[in-house]
Amino acid sequence: MWVLLSLFVIGLLLMTQKTNAEIIGCNIVDTVDLSSAQKLSNESYLYEGLLIPADLTAEYDIRPDSQEKVTRHLRGCVCKERTCVRFCCPRNQIMKNGVCSNMTDTELNALDLSLNITLDNGSLVKRKIKNDLMVQWDLPMSCETTKMFYLDNREKSYKYTVFENGTLLRHFDMVTLSKWEYCLQPHFFGDGNIQIVSHSCLAPQIGQTIVTIISMICLLLTISVYLMGQRNLVGKCLICYMVCLFMGYLFLLFDLWKISQGFCMTAGFLGYFFIMAAFLWLSVISRELYINSNTNSFLAQFLRTNHRFLTRNIYVWSVALAFTGVTYLANEIVEDEEWNPRVGSGGQCWINTQDWSAMVYFYGPMLLIVVFNTIMFILTVIFVVKARSEYLKRKQKPLEGLYNFTLFLRFFILMGLSWSFEIISYLARANPFWIDLFRVTDYINLSQGIIIFVGLVLKRTTLQHFKKRSEKRQALQNMIQLENMNLDQ
Repeated sequence: MWVLLSLFVIGLLLMTQKTNAEIIGCNIVDTVDLSSAQKLSNESYLYEGLLIPADLTAEYDIRPDSQEKVTRHLRGCVCKERTCVRFCCPRNQIMKNGVCSNMTDTELNALDLSLNITLDNGSLVKRKIKNDLMVQWDLPMSCETTKMFYLDNREKSYKYTVFENGTLLRHFDMVTLSKWEYCLQPHFFGDGNIQIVSHSCLAPQIGQTIVTIISMICLLLTISVYLMGQRNLVGKCLICYMVCLFMGYLFLLFDLWKISQGFCMTAGFLGYFFIMAAFLWLSVISRELYINSNTNSFLAQFLRTNHRFLTRNIYVWSVALAFTGVTYLANEIVEDEEWNPRVGSGGQCWINTQDWSAMVYFYGPMLLIVVFNTIMFILTVIFVVKARSEYLKRKQKPLEGLYNFTLFLRFFILMGLSWSFEIISYLARANPFWIDLFRVTDYINLSQGIIIFVGLVLKRTTLQHFKKRSEKRQALQNMIQLENMNLDQ
């Protein structure tokens, strides 16, 4: 009895081992399908001129990218014997406009491509695809090829490094991709050239999308509140700022989810226009705070003009339009890639923010406006602090306007600092540590609508104001009902 039970357990273990067979020290991503390979007498296999020992083979019944069951087939760990590269399309196919298609005989004969590989010792070598590298054709991607974006290594902004272990370093954001996260493929360009380029899936921007949508909803709520209550100049300017910020977020959301691909360049310039207008409205608000808080100073008198809201509108929209016009002309005329804003290039419907050209067309104007806002904020803070101390010395209650100025200052200083971090992160973009650190500021900038709503709407005075309006409305309704009842009697 015990002998039979032991034999049954041993048989079950052997069957389990065979079912879940794996090559020791080899990940399934480093294997290829050997179903069509030549089997030799010593149990080894010959695959595309490479001899694969028997101990580097095993049968698998799962897909390489998941635990989904498939027909049992033999795989070999070729990447232990030779450097592997993963191709996006099946064998003898080329990619055109995100679609894998069969190559013609002419294209096949002309296809003698090479790839620069960085070895483990740091040296750079050029390897021939046909002779020196092992191409993996059957590893599925986690998305459709039409939903991939590619990096054209001929452009400085989209350089990347392929390492001997199969990982890829993307230079523009210093992100390292594993073999699961990218693939290479000969790509047919419109000028007739065929180049090997890196393709990777568009990562879903779930976190940024959620924050952006919530921020946009908060902006709409705040705009509604200020349209009902705030009629002073600063309130009107704040509404214009929030409208521009909302539109900028909208086009950014379109870009995140590739909704604007059909009108990519138009969406890029519209988004740029509204973001620049938002910055200009922020400078107008900072100036108005200073003028209102310190009416007797020479600078305040110099900055004050008649028809103030009209002149502020003319200033903001004309300057934002001028910035957009200059950027558009540079995008069409400038031939030097490093100084071209490249709006709508590289699959992004936005201005290119990876090169030094961004400092000229985007971050440079942003920096000037942030510096101006900082000066105005500092001057206003100095006056508010002095005024409050004077009222306290006289044992008088500070004017309500001073509380409003203080509240506005808190949030506009916060917003100015967040945009400053955006500039700093751009300057430090080559350092992976700073890239990860300043990634938090991206979410802060996207959540400005939430910050404005919490700070300017969800405050005690605003809530009391709406409570009083609700009570008056209820009292009026009760009075009308009472009069109707008296008339009925």
